[in-house]
Amino acid sequence: MDRLYTKNISSVDALWALIQGQTQSVKDALYKRMEEANRQRKTLQQQQYVSKSLKRAFAELEEAQTAKLELPDATDLFKLIDKQ
Repeated sequence: MDRLYTKNISSVDALWALIQGQTQSVKDALYKRMEEANRQRKTLQQQQYVSKSLKRAFAELEEAQTAKLELPDATDLFKLIDKQ
């Protein structure tokens, strides 16, 4: 009996082959969904970055208040930025 040999195909290649066999309308719908998923991923990353930054800023503020340190005035920073 002859042995059947199968090539190892990566899941990405198999998925790509399936997509290529679809109609253009299905490809377009898949592309739109992938774009939306990518936008959502980027939005989530930005939200997580802002959340982390705010938590760090509030922790620094609390630490400064506990140590009775005077924090720099943000208006000075804005003035410096405007000069540039």
